[in-house]
Amino acid sequence: FGLEQITEGGDDDDDEEEDDKKKDDDKMGPKDSQGSLARIESEGSAFLDPLLPAEDLQAALKSFQSEVPGLQSQVLRLQKECLPTGSRENIDELVHELMYKVDRAKRQLALPEPLEEANLKRMKFHVEELKQNADNLGVQSTMVGAKKAIKLFEGTLNHIHKHNERRSQVFRRWHPKSKPRKGDELPERIPWALTFAVTTDAAVDGLLVGLAYTASPGAGWCMSIATCIEMCFLGLSFSASLQHATRYCFKHATLSIVPPLTLALFGCFGHFLGSMLEQNPGFFIGFIAFSIVALLFLVTQELLMEARDMGGDSLFVNILFFIGLLSGILLEKVLG
Repeated sequence: FGLEQITEGGDDDDDEEEDDKKKDDDKMGPKDSQGSLARIESEGSAFLDPLLPAEDLQAALKSFQSEVPGLQSQVLRLQKECLPTGSRENIDELVHELMYKVDRAKRQLALPEPLEEANLKRMKFHVEELKQNADNLGVQSTMVGAKKAIKLFEGTLNHIHKHNERRSQVFRRWHPKSKPRKGDELPERIPWALTFAVTTDAAVDGLLVGLAYTASPGAGWCMSIATCIEMCFLGLSFSASLQHATRYCFKHATLSIVPPLTLALFGCFGHFLGSMLEQNPGFFIGFIAFSIVALLFLVTQELLMEARDMGGDSLFVNILFFIGLLSGILLEKVLG
């Protein structure tokens, strides 16, 4: 919706955006809202749809549609009541009400579960921090101090909002589901999306191990040892999630063995592919680059962020992070 840009943009950015908008309007003419909606529909991807069963998907869409009239009425209020008065305060208040309604509509599309205990614990900690920031606002006696204090208060508030919007349905490596009790009725809902994600991760890891061994046996051994440690914890998490989804041992064992088999097969395939591409350094470097970038993206965008959210400013977690880096460097020197 771009609601923040109505009241929150800086003056310089507003001037630049106004110039760009004027140039675009001169080139393209009046905007066609129906054409824009058609482009949104045509450019949509099935990968962007939430991974929900059919009945849950229909319930989510129905709940979302119930929120639409509220959004439409607020937009009309903004257009007919607030903008003609030119009152910054009234516009800002209504825009933030709209932003809340947008967040609420987005939550309907995901059918979120209640807040997790760990997430709620972090929110309680940050609320105490927010209270301290609020107390700090009242003791400021200079303009610079007041600006810094309100910026700190706003940052803490935004962080709490991010915790509130965090969804547990997003795939996390270290977030297995708890084992069900014996008397519980288990619907047969195999987590195919999770199975595909874990298998794809195993395939990329295996490909990188095979290519690394082709480039340097020492690097291949380092990658193999590191991948074994990582896949050990990932396998435990994946197996726990499968155990929560089905009581059939055959299904559990069959699906659990797919990622390690994929890892081994793609490791052999990566070594074979690397041997074939040794005569063509460009393609070989391209495959190595793809595997490394995929691994680094997963580590930086998923694992480190999850560790930061769960552990907070933990000295123990930070120490283990650097111990892991040092261990990798020493392992490479030893296996050389």
